[in-house]
Amino acid sequence: MDEAHCIGGPDFRPAYRRFGRARYYTGMDVPYIACTATCHDATLVDITLREPPFLGHRRQSSLPHAHPTKPRQPGARRAQHVSKNACQQYAEDTIPKCLFYFNSLRVPWRGHHPQDTHLRNCVYPFSSINTEKSKARCWAGLADGLSAP
Repeated sequence: MDEAHCIGGPDFRPAYRRFGRARYYTGMDVPYIACTATCHDATLVDITLREPPFLGHRRQSSLPHAHPTKPRQPGARRAQHVSKNACQQYAEDTIPKCLFYFNSLRVPWRGHHPQDTHLRNCVYPFSSINTEKSKARCWAGLADGLSAP
């Protein structure tokens, strides 16, 4: 979960209210991770109590391989950065499965790095405007280790 500071308090994002539904698909064995640079302790505790198991990271320096950027298309650049670094540093079987949520259709996930083909088994783009059938296929494919649709 990116921008975790938006999940609690009076500025609670309506979309995050439905985040708990993912537990029906992932079960309790899959930890969730919240990333933010501005989350207060109380908000992080609130998130942790709602959705265990839950990991929270507030400081970029706690992840030595993470590099903050401010791109024009944050989702696209984040996906490119993750995939570029993963291709250079890790074998496919050591990359944990990831589910990226992008709130824009303009995110060019495919074809931005030719060496990214092996990441399609690990990283799934997932859009809220997908049909329910498409969302179900994404979740099933991620769970079964199949390539992204």
